[in-house]
Amino acid sequence: MDRAKKPKFSSEDLTRWKKEINPAPIVSKRIKIQRVNDEWLGCCPDVFHKTALGKSDTHPSFTLYKLDDGTWAYKCFSCQACGNLFQFVQKFDGISFTEAVARVLEEAGIEGWQDGQEQEDVSMPASKPKKTVTFPMSQYAPAIEALEHAPDGQAWLRKRGIGMDVARKLKLGFVQSAAKIVPVHPWRDDGWVLFPTLSADGQTVTAVKYRSIVGKKEKRDNGELISGILRAPDTATTLYNLQAVKPGAEVWIVEGEPDVLALAQAGLVAVGLPMAGYKLSDEELEIVNNAPCRFLAGDGDAEGKKAMDKLAERLSGETHRIQWPNNRKDANDVLTHECGNDAAKFKVLVEDLKSRAAHKSGARTLTFTRGDQVKMRKVSWLWKGRLVADGLNSFSGEPGVGKSTVAADTIAAITRGRNFSDGAINELGPKDVLIICDEDGREDTIVPRLTLAGADMTHVWFQDVEIHQGQTLEQAGTRLDEDLPLIEEKLREHPGIVLIVPDPVTEYFGDANPNLDQEVGPIYSKMLQVSKRHHVAWLLISHFNKDRQATSTNRNSGAKVMVTKPRCNWLFAADPNSTDGRCLMLQGKCNLAKCRALAYYIETENVEINQDGELLVLESISHIRWDGETSDQADAVLLSMSDPKDRADTKVKAFLDDVLAEGPRRATECYDLGKQQGIFEDALKRHGRGISKAQVTSANGQNEWWWAKTKMELDDLRDRQREKNSVTDQKPSIDSVLAFLDGMIGQASMPVTILKSAAKARGLNWESVRTAHRRHGYESVATDQGKCWRKVPSTGPTESTLIAVEGEENVPF
Repeated sequence: MDRAKKPKFSSEDLTRWKKEINPAPIVSKRIKIQRVNDEWLGCCPDVFHKTALGKSDTHPSFTLYKLDDGTWAYKCFSCQACGNLFQFVQKFDGISFTEAVARVLEEAGIEGWQDGQEQEDVSMPASKPKKTVTFPMSQYAPAIEALEHAPDGQAWLRKRGIGMDVARKLKLGFVQSAAKIVPVHPWRDDGWVLFPTLSADGQTVTAVKYRSIVGKKEKRDNGELISGILRAPDTATTLYNLQAVKPGAEVWIVEGEPDVLALAQAGLVAVGLPMAGYKLSDEELEIVNNAPCRFLAGDGDAEGKKAMDKLAERLSGETHRIQWPNNRKDANDVLTHECGNDAAKFKVLVEDLKSRAAHKSGARTLTFTRGDQVKMRKVSWLWKGRLVADGLNSFSGEPGVGKSTVAADTIAAITRGRNFSDGAINELGPKDVLIICDEDGREDTIVPRLTLAGADMTHVWFQDVEIHQGQTLEQAGTRLDEDLPLIEEKLREHPGIVLIVPDPVTEYFGDANPNLDQEVGPIYSKMLQVSKRHHVAWLLISHFNKDRQATSTNRNSGAKVMVTKPRCNWLFAADPNSTDGRCLMLQGKCNLAKCRALAYYIETENVEINQDGELLVLESISHIRWDGETSDQADAVLLSMSDPKDRADTKVKAFLDDVLAEGPRRATECYDLGKQQGIFEDALKRHGRGISKAQVTSANGQNEWWWAKTKMELDDLRDRQREKNSVTDQKPSIDSVLAFLDGMIGQASMPVTILKSAAKARGLNWESVRTAHRRHGYESVATDQGKCWRKVPSTGPTESTLIAVEGEENVPF
């Protein structure tokens, strides 16, 4: 754009446009975004992300959202790029700020702005040091005294579980009016609690945050967003309560001032980030790192977790993460809603969380127990010999061999309290099962499959993760690396749950690499601890890897611990000695009991249910038909699958090579012959891909399927059948046929193609000629000229000798 002809717009217009212009259509022209509630999510563009981090954003870290004042803003919670709509277009399009404003207004369809006041080009100048103001404690002291006589301010604190002792300790204040910092505000004169940030000696106020006792924020009918949080102008933005951190004492790090107060109620020293994206200064980082131990206890939402992740990367020494229980947002939420503002109860809970966090982070204590003091007990079984009741179990196998369907059959037995498929007694009675699976397949596959298996669906639970404001789409799925404490909360609420089934388990490892023992191992260890604490079993479903030469302990995909940690491993495979679709459930690594393999078939059936007063038919739902125990061993079966001579497809190929060696056969005839040898129709269809198949019209006008080794043989069959069907006169006499053969062949050999053409020219029925040549002293031979007929040597049959052909009467023409 020509800078001599700059567009004209006022600063008031800019402020208004930042709030009124919908950024989604403009941003979506440049990157792909998706609406989630009142925000828009997408992958951060390379111009921001790759520039900052050196790599592209593969997870939706970019968010469009509204600030408290109603301004639309963007932020990448990974690379920390942020700004308003005009700045986004400026950076993405590589233009000046003024040009970006003009482009946004043009794309938004706003006109008439050119007549406004001309402005300077404010295209992101280099940042300048910001001047901040401070003031002595004596100037702030009247606000502290005012809180002592402000019942509304004290009531606001009590509602949040904060007593006056803590308020005095942290120098909280109160003003009735915030007119000095905000001349116009709907709650200006309704009362404000003040949170001061103090210098190290506590004698200077470096910042003051105002919180309205009316509310945190409110959206008016006209769309205006009212913020109940203000900051004194020109004051510093720093960690709140940093002056309270003492050498040699632990420190908690939270987000926001109320959380600092909440932890103070439990007697703990905490500092508060002024905002989730705040980056500690070098001085602040040094003070926090000098503490012997740190507990990161930020907000539980996505933004809060990312803030703590970023901070953890900069901290050194002993640092532990706190997971707030029951999806509570932060410390103040736990104090208020989890503990009912009971400070003593909150202190006990926080100490427990602290102890657990320290234990999880590796702060361990070794103890020794003498052998004679160990009390022995029997193995506790969920399914005797096959699934332990308080540990890890695994199902693994190739896709399509029924792992999940067998799991559904097992779940049905548990929820109904019925005995298991091998006759093992269910000693627990009806119990509950928790299934961790993708929501997509639940309604049309998983629940119908469980229903067909006979499960009591009132005892089946499914786990979902809700997306909260600010979270990305990836955070909607279960993460076993993070969510085990939340799962434990549900196990406490539902003690009837005896089995948890993640299917497949590798989908729920979160950020852990499923192929690395050092990343999967800790997850499995924590899952085992959950099993011991709640007497619950895990059934972990996974797939085989591609190494067909591997033994049973090495066939599982993923980390080695996925086989070594579970106490009972079951492998699933198609029976290599069966051609009728039978599958095997084979015992893998198990040091508790030896059980025979189980054979089964996967069958399908339509499920009819009455749902909301309407008949719903779900087609082809799979279920298991058990076929008893077998003596098959896992290693032998898996290794035989890698040997071509033992595979079903090899057996089918050998069978077809044999039965089609003499020429084409009807498909029905092949099915009958195969059945006699234990090779069934579905196996022939599945593995008979190398043969030629075609429909041939019979004499009665019906089409029949024929199989042959080559397409040429089928073409020949079609021609013969067509000629046979077209002949309406009587068959020629045997004398004329033999005379034809003798005249054409004599003592030599003659290609069949020539004989066929000659017979057709003489009006002879080719089928009669072909039959006669077999019965009256001629044979087929392969020569350089192709397939030929010749006379059988003198020791062979003569005209007066009939050759018996199976299925035909020995009568001359």
